[in-house]
This record gives sequence, C-alpha cells and structure tokens, in this order.
Amino acid sequence: MMNRILRNRLAASGAGLILILMTIALLAPLLSPGDPLKTDLRHRLRPPGPQYPLGTDNLGRCVLSRTLYGARTSLAAALAASGFALMLGMGAGLAAGLSPPAAEAFFMRGTDIFLAFPGLMLALVITGITGPSLSGTLLGVGLAGWAWWARFIRGLVRTAKAREFVEGGRVIGVRGFRLVRCYILPQILPETLVAFSLSTGGMIVAISGLSYLGLGAQPPAPEWGMMLREARIYMVRAPWLMAAPGVAVTLSVLAFNLLGEGLRDLLQVRETTGW
Repeated sequence: MMNRILRNRLAASGAGLILILMTIALLAPLLSPGDPLKTDLRHRLRPPGPQYPLGTDNLGRCVLSRTLYGARTSLAAALAASGFALMLGMGAGLAAGLSPPAAEAFFMRGTDIFLAFPGLMLALVITGITGPSLSGTLLGVGLAGWAWWARFIRGLVRTAKAREFVEGGRVIGVRGFRLVRCYILPQILPETLVAFSLSTGGMIVAISGLSYLGLGAQPPAPEWGMMLREARIYMVRAPWLMAAPGVAVTLSVLAFNLLGEGLRDLLQVRETTGW
C-alpha cells in the first residue's frame, strides 16, 4: 500500500507536505529562533531581516517562532476536531446501518435535523455558549460535523452489508461486534480515510476562521488564525504579519486535500482492478 501511495503523485505530495508540517510542529522548540511569547517593543513591526527572518509583530514577537509553534496548535486542533467528529459519526452511522429499518429511520431523522443547519452556524452557536477558547472551538466544529459523518458511514455500512461475503459471515454464525470488526470495518476504512483527510483540511480552515473572529484561540497563543486576526490591522504597514500564517494555512489545507484526492484515486483503482 505504501508503495502505491508513493507512486501516486497527489498522495505522495500530500503525504510529504504533511510529514514536513508534522516534523516542524514536533521540532518547533529546536527550529524556532526564539520564544514565541517573548515581547520586545523596541523591535515591534520589524521587517524580515537577519535577526528576525519573518519580521516581528506589533509586540515585537518573532513571527517565525510564532508560525512554527502555531503548527503545533493548529494541526493538533484540526486533527482532534476531525477525530472527534469521526468518532461520534462512526458510532451513530454504525448503529444506524446495522439497526432494523425503524431504528435506522429514527437515527437518520436525528442527523437530518443537524444537517438542516449550516455547520458554521452550529459551530458559532456552540462556541458562543462555551465562550471564546480553543477547546470550545474544537467542541463546536466537532459537534457540527458528526451528522455528516453519521450519514456517510451509514451509507458505507449499508453497501458493505449487501456484499456476499458479509452475508456468508452471517450464515456461519458471525454476529455483533465480531461481524463489524472482521467484515464491515475493513470494507469501510479506505473510504473513511479518504474522507478524514479531506475533512481535516476543512477543519483547519474552520478553526482558523473562528480564531480570526475572536472565538477560538486567545492571545497570546501562537495559533495561525489568531495571528491573522492580530495582523489584519497592520495589513498595509506590515504585510509580512499575514503572509506567514496565511501561507501556513494554505499549505496545510493543500497537503490534506492532495493526500485525500490521491487516496481517492488509489481507491478507485482498487475497485476497478481488485488489488
């Protein structure tokens, strides 16, 4: 499988970018030229130069250090929110897909109620209730995304249930969790991985957007959306303040989207050729 990913340009490019971003996040203390929280008003709004490769912000903090540390916060938050939404949706989707028709209809009507509202609006409402914070943002975007996952997983489960080898498992007495673990999950995991990669890119945008609105990470946290919010006032005077976190968000979203599209191509090849 790894060899096939490496031979696919989209998947290999996305995986390579993600690996670089994860390495930066893990090694941020070693790669950063200084403390991302240290202020020095004597050096405020310095343009990029030898001492500060990406300049400084309005409080004299090193933009490069804040961008590198921001990778930790932003990527971890996006992966956590995507994982939270997936776990909720996976549970509901499996329950609906394996339930009798009446119970399945009950589950799906509940998801339809959530899907009737725009996801961003739900996230804003939940974040407004919990108060501005990164944890509140994670909860908001996670709860806003579970219904889509539930419907997606339910569709995959129904397709998997109809396959002959699953029926064969039932005939020989396989039931309950063993049926799900041995017969259902292996069939739905590839499509789930594709959707998870694509949804993580969307989560990066959503979390950064809520932080930009002041509902996510709060000062002085080095988070990309928060950095964009602080930089908007100095867009003309100090454009480098927005460039660094903006490029970081763009590259991160691009990486997960490339990986997702590449995995989708590989999945289509598998369905066609049966490898």
